[in-house]
Amino acid sequence: MSRKISKTRRDFLKTSMSAAATATAIINRTASTGDMPFSFFLILFSSIFGRDTVIYEPNVKFGKANKVLSFFSKKRLRGFFREKEDKNAKVIGVLLRDNIKKIDKNKAKEILGFDERPVIFSFGGSQGSSFLNMIMIELIPHLRERCQFIHLTGQRDYLEISQIYNTMKVKSFVRDFYYPMEVLYSTADLVVSRAGASTLGEIAYYHLPSILIPHPSAGGHQKENAFYFKEREAACVFLQDKFLFDEFLRATEELLFYPGLRQKMIDNLKKIKLGVDFEEFTKSFDLL
Repeated sequence: MSRKISKTRRDFLKTSMSAAATATAIINRTASTGDMPFSFFLILFSSIFGRDTVIYEPNVKFGKANKVLSFFSKKRLRGFFREKEDKNAKVIGVLLRDNIKKIDKNKAKEILGFDERPVIFSFGGSQGSSFLNMIMIELIPHLRERCQFIHLTGQRDYLEISQIYNTMKVKSFVRDFYYPMEVLYSTADLVVSRAGASTLGEIAYYHLPSILIPHPSAGGHQKENAFYFKEREAACVFLQDKFLFDEFLRATEELLFYPGLRQKMIDNLKKIKLGVDFEEFTKSFDLL
């Protein structure tokens, strides 16, 4: 039997696979991210019944489920390259969303009605982040003459934050959610965000300097992801429980207005191959 993934199964994988969690059976092997109960038991029982199993971990640090499943799975796929990795692990990167692509910066700015000034893009993941939202509100008075702001607030805080923006004289684009993320990334000069694997894959793909504030819980994996970038001088990192606004403001100004520092971070981001498209992602399953 051929070990290639058929087009039908590729389509199924494309529908099913996400950075959050899912699982799918592929020919004569079972693959899973291991984070959801269904995925966990699928891998566990598949291993017990002699199936060739594969787990995928998009983060630097194994989640609890994948850590357990690593003892049962013959193959381990990783999102991040680690210098010290076991022989059974293969690095395949983090799957990018279908709409992630690079477009002309001037065209992107025109879509949003922005001028030539630098743009700060802030978002807190799919659910938003009240902590990041309030940081950005505090930042605006310091930079509103020199910058423009893209702010995805999440649904919970959207009305409150959008009303605050309406009272300020600042060029901005504020939404609770916005699907054409390629427009926002292509417009941005600096990202302020959490540090989920998908977000970092996109930041690396666009080579965007960033200030990362990892979620204080999330099993600790966001902190590990953020420090992976920091150790390679590819991002600035602030911990939420030790956050100092004055230091954050200084880092923001340096990454926006010090060309040498910006270019160094961009160059370091180019060395991190993390975000990959669907075709490249699924090739890794063909080669298992």
